[in-house]
Amino acid sequence: MASLAHEALAPYYNRLSIPEDRLRAILADEACDPATELGAGQAMMVNGRVAALIVGYPADEMRARQQASLFHLLRAEVEESEAILVAAGAQAADVTPIPSDAFYLARIAVTPVYRGTGLAETLLSSIGADQPLSMPIGLHVHRDNERAIRFYLRGGFVRADDADLPFRSFVLRR
Repeated sequence: MASLAHEALAPYYNRLSIPEDRLRAILADEACDPATELGAGQAMMVNGRVAALIVGYPADEMRARQQASLFHLLRAEVEESEAILVAAGAQAADVTPIPSDAFYLARIAVTPVYRGTGLAETLLSSIGADQPLSMPIGLHVHRDNERAIRFYLRGGFVRADDADLPFRSFVLRR
């Protein structure tokens, strides 16, 4: 699950100088904390192995969950704290806000072997199922992730910003 979490937000994590195996251990620890972003995640298992990851929560929880996730990194890598804070600030500058009344899809990732099998569609249809249908779903996707952008557009998402930033905002109104 930590590998998928890393892959789903690689542009951010790649800004850090934390060795990949160490970062995955930190992400695995974060996933056990229900106050963090990954603590709101669910892994989908197929044949006893993690096949996909989905993380979502009400957008009004975003700031608190992201701060809790940041604290996990800072506690684990005290000597890298300045670099982590710089990377977090740069990441925040790379996105536009998601409507506060939305359900935020923070991460969705499918292992390579299951890509193109419909697993992502299944995950997406389950996200926000416990939320009112009037609640939009918002997300950010890196501008270079053309496959994901096509996937979200096919799913009914529309671009919600016109900023020329590395991450695009998309919203699905149900």
